[in-house]
Amino acid sequence: MSSHYRAMQLVHRDLQASPLSTIARRSEFSTNKAKSLPGHSSPSAYAEESKKIYLPALVSHWAMRIENSPGRGREDDIGTWTYFGLVSPDSKKCELDEEQWKVLGSPTSRFCGSTLEDDDKIRNMALSAIDEFGTYDLMSNNCQDFALYLFLKVANLIEHPQRLLELASARRPASRALLAVQRNQWKQELSVVDGVTQIFDEIVANDRKGQRIFTWLIGTDFEVEDDMYDDKKLDLALTYPHLRPEVDKPYRRLNL
Repeated sequence: MSSHYRAMQLVHRDLQASPLSTIARRSEFSTNKAKSLPGHSSPSAYAEESKKIYLPALVSHWAMRIENSPGRGREDDIGTWTYFGLVSPDSKKCELDEEQWKVLGSPTSRFCGSTLEDDDKIRNMALSAIDEFGTYDLMSNNCQDFALYLFLKVANLIEHPQRLLELASARRPASRALLAVQRNQWKQELSVVDGVTQIFDEIVANDRKGQRIFTWLIGTDFEVEDDMYDDKKLDLALTYPHLRPEVDKPYRRLNL
């Protein structure tokens, strides 16, 4: 790996204690009909009651951190990382204070990556993502969605595709999600050899407009007509090395 790559990690902290907690509580309150307050329609009563709502334990505030210098980021030293994410509902600031963030996931399940982008470029990408994000609301837009979106836009290298799928599934549902992540498989006939079909396995992410923002080819394979015992497949793999099946391919994005 190039010595210029900087490690990236998704991190989290308790949303209850974050600057976004007030509006998160209100959005939770406003969509929960069972907790409506008959006779309390004033803004002050509404605000006071919303403070009593404890956000679900699974709702944590997600962000992204990037080591300040290649190879210098230390797990428990927050000063060796720069943090990017949502600061407040209507903020144009994207760089977060050094707080007690924890790496998202256990050591064997973490979703990590690397980037070649500098902080100025990342800052601009984050501000652009904030413009795309719109008004913060726990039910329609949330910080988990934003952090994963920004991570996929910034990363040059990612490994462990299954962890991305698991993480995308673990996000809190949002009615206006910033991105949709799914796994696709598609086939294409090989033009140079009759009866051979290539199989491509990929993870893709689309923004809320349906535009593709991320494609990760995670595996390839091929199938041969009338080859019950895979004899032809084995011969073709020896003759055409590029056809050999691959799984869990790492993600690579080049800086152009």
